[in-house]
Amino acid sequence: HRSSHTASIARDETMRDHGIFAALGPHATDTVSDDLWRRILDVAHDLGGLPLHLHVGQSVAEFEAVASRTEGHTPMSLLADLGVLASELPLLLVHAQYATRDDLDKLDPERHTMCTCPYSHVLFSFPSLVPDWHKRGLPIACGTDAAASNDCMNVQKELRLLAGYNSFATTHSTSNAFFLAMRGAEEARDAAVARAHELHNHRQDMHEQPVTVALREPGNLLRSVLDTPGRMHPHFTAGAIEEGALANLLVWDLEHPNLWPSNDPISALVMCDAVPAIDAMMVAGRWIGKEPEATAVDFRRALTTSVGYRRDRQEADERLACLLERADVRIVGAAGI
Repeated sequence: HRSSHTASIARDETMRDHGIFAALGPHATDTVSDDLWRRILDVAHDLGGLPLHLHVGQSVAEFEAVASRTEGHTPMSLLADLGVLASELPLLLVHAQYATRDDLDKLDPERHTMCTCPYSHVLFSFPSLVPDWHKRGLPIACGTDAAASNDCMNVQKELRLLAGYNSFATTHSTSNAFFLAMRGAEEARDAAVARAHELHNHRQDMHEQPVTVALREPGNLLRSVLDTPGRMHPHFTAGAIEEGALANLLVWDLEHPNLWPSNDPISALVMCDAVPAIDAMMVAGRWIGKEPEATAVDFRRALTTSVGYRRDRQEADERLACLLERADVRIVGAAGI
C-alpha cells in the first residue's frame, strides 16, 4: 500500500538525517477520486500535517471532466467542496491556468502556495496569471515542470522568464494593436507619432506597476525557489541560513566569469548563467563530491587564475568603472534576502 511507504519515509529518522522527508502528491482533480482525496487528507493529518503537491486547473480536459462529473464544479471549487482547501494542510497548487477569480478568492495566503513553471507554460502557449496571484498576496513558488515539457532544468532560466511576465502585456495591448494598424505614409505624421507615444506610455506604465517591479526584484525571485517552498513542510525548514534549518548550501565563486560583474550577487544569481560558478555543495550537512586531486587539471580554475584572464578582467573592470562614472551611475548591492 503506497500510503504505508509514505508513512515509513515520514517516520524514518535516518532518512530525515539525510535530508529526505515525505510529502503527498495527488496528481489532479480529474485523476483522483473524491474518496481518495478524503483518504489523502486523513493520511496527511495522521503523519503530522504533511504538505500536498497537486495540479489544479492545468488543462481544459481537467476543467471539462470535473464540470461534467460534478454538474458544475471547477477544479478549485471541487477542492473547496471536498474540504481540501480548508484542511489546514500546506498546499502547493501547481499551474492553475483554468482557475477563475472566484476560485482564487477561496485561497488563503497562510496555507496555499501557487506554483508556476514558466518555460513549460510557454511551450503550451498559456502562462499562469502570476501577476494576479501576487496582487492577492498569495505566495509564489517557481518550478521547472517535468522533462517531457521542459528540455532544461535550469532554475535561472525559469526565474528570468518569470521576471518579465507582466511586461508581455504591452505586446498584446490595444495600444500596440492601434500602432500595428498604421499604414505608413498614408497616416499623418503627427498621428503616427502620437500612436508611438501612446504605445511607449503603455510600456512605461506596465514597467512601473508595483506588481511588475515586485516580480523582477531579484530577492523576490530567489524566494520563489528558496524560502517560499522551503517553509511549507512542518518537519523542516529549507532555503534559509538559520538555526534549525537544513544545512543545504551552495558556495558560489563570485570571481567566475559567468557572474561578472558581481556588484549585485543576488541579481547575478537570478539573471546570469550561474551554474558553472558553483564552487561547492552541501546537502543535509554533508559536502557532495570532493576537491580535485592535486595532479588533476581543473580547467575552470585554470582559466580564472591564468595571467591572460586576470589581465583582461582588470581591463574589463576598469572599462566598466569608467562607463559608470560617465553615466553618473552608482551601483548599490542588493539587500540580503
